[in-house]
Amino acid sequence: MAVYRRSARPRFVLLLLVLTAVTLLTLDERTGGLGVVDTARDTARDALAPVRDATDSAFRPVADFFQGIIHYGRLEDANTRLREQLAARDAELATVADSQRERQELLDQQQLEFAGDIPTVAARVVLASPSNLDLTVEINRGRDSGVSPGMPVVTGAGLVGRVMDVSRTRATVLLVSNPTSSVGVRLAATGEVGVASGRGARSPL
Repeated sequence: MAVYRRSARPRFVLLLLVLTAVTLLTLDERTGGLGVVDTARDTARDALAPVRDATDSAFRPVADFFQGIIHYGRLEDANTRLREQLAARDAELATVADSQRERQELLDQQQLEFAGDIPTVAARVVLASPSNLDLTVEINRGRDSGVSPGMPVVTGAGLVGRVMDVSRTRATVLLVSNPTSSVGVRLAATGEVGVASGRGARSPL
């Protein structure tokens, strides 16, 4: 069975330190406060100065690292706010452009020379058919605006279709390019009349 015996060295060091402190205090008391303790304290401070400087130098990169993390986080927040502001600005500009285009289209529709004195109702396309086989669009006008089935639908470029179905606030327009669409036409040059039938998207009548 091993017996553990504590070393006497730590006790000696402690005793030495205590005696040194008592001696310094005694000297300071005997000298009437002439600064022996102050001199010893200054000597110890000078001796520990390199250690303290080395410690500061060792921990300074760590402090700089954490400060960099905090600064990076703030920079990311600022960039996020800036991106959100730019996105909102782009959306606003797009809305303004759409409004200007819609306004110009409405002005063009109010100046349809070929319509003569026929009453017109301005409308906007709100939904297009996702299929190329069913070439129809939905407009934002219906019975409440005086729209009824069979009415022609025109733009500044001319005839684009006719109204098929109508609800109170919506109407479905069959486009002239729809293969099931047929309209009577008259050639301006000769006055000859005929029937124009749709042949699908991006195809002539």
